[in-house]
Parts: sequence; structure tokens; C-alpha cells
Amino acid sequence: MFAMPFILLNQYKNNMLEERKIKIEWEFTKKQEISYHDRFIPTHDATIFDTYVADIQVDGKTIDLALFDTAGQEDYDRLRPLSYPDTSVVLICFSVDSPVSATSVLEKWVPEVRHFCGSCPVILVACKKDLRTDPEVIAKLKQEGEKPVTSETGREIAARIKADAYMECSAKTRDGVQDLFVHAARLSLKQRSSRSSARRCVLY
Repeated sequence: MFAMPFILLNQYKNNMLEERKIKIEWEFTKKQEISYHDRFIPTHDATIFDTYVADIQVDGKTIDLALFDTAGQEDYDRLRPLSYPDTSVVLICFSVDSPVSATSVLEKWVPEVRHFCGSCPVILVACKKDLRTDPEVIAKLKQEGEKPVTSETGREIAARIKADAYMECSAKTRDGVQDLFVHAARLSLKQRSSRSSARRCVLY
């Protein structure tokens, strides 16, 4: 599991850019599931910090997202929290072909996120949705007494953790990826607006 915080750069009336982080949390098995590249990346070497930049269109406006890829292995548990401050939206993701990753959402990632990010909006994301009906995946999980995580199970977990939304995507087919980040960007903008109107400073 590794966390990927995004910094959302928004243009304001004073032409200044404000940085807002969108936190991405997801289980990492053998394939990197969410990618902002136009290609699917089958493998990924774990690193402590990497940076990527991408643009997305949100309600007719172009928003620049700077991706800070941080390691999520247990060896980096003490370093990972350094990326949490100023987070405005958290995406906690699990892999459809990995039931244990769905379990870890409840056991590890939600407690960690709630501790460091307080009441930040949360989106629960089911990754690799294309593998839900893959014969090889189904056969392999059956041998282990498991089965792919269903949409119903995902929604149940989302309800338990009181997520603001539940979404599914596949980096391989690109299905749902753009919608996911657009929704996250909108939540980030909404979070900024609510904080501004409340005239308060939130420390994480």
C-alpha cells in the first residue's frame, strides 16, 4: 500500500495559485492501478518520493495536479505522515482482485487517515474493476477460498467508514479514472470553499 498525495493548483481572483492536496491511498500489489499517464503501467518500483504533473478539466476549467508519490510499505510508516498536512481530500483505494486490501481499508488506512487528516472528505475507490470478471483471477481466488470484491461489498465498506463517495475504476481500460479525479477535485474545491466561509484554520 502506498499513498499518493496530489497538490491541486487553483487560480483565484488575485491570480495567485493556492496549493491543495488530494490524498490518494491505495493497495499496491503487482500492478500500479491508478495512473495519470495515457498508458497502463504494469509494474512499479517502490520509492519514497516521486513527483508527476497532469492536467484535468473540471467544470470548464483546467486544473493542474502535481502528484507526489510516497511509499506506503510498513518500512515507511514513520515517513508517510509527513505528506498528510494540508490534505483536502483523501482517496482510500483497494484492489478488486485482493480481498485482503479491502480488509486493510478498515484495519489500517481509515484509522491512519482519520488520525492525521481529521474530518477530510474521503472517497473509497475500488481499483482494477476489469479483473472482477477475469477467469484467471476468479480461479486463483477460488483456490484460496476467496472471490473478487463485489460492488456491494465496496459500498458496504464505504458506508461503514462514512465515505463521501464510492467509485470504481480500471487503469487498464481507463474506465472511471477521469471521473474519479474530477470528483476528487470538486470535493477539494468544495472543502476549500467551506473552510473559507467558516473563516477558520484547520491544522492536521
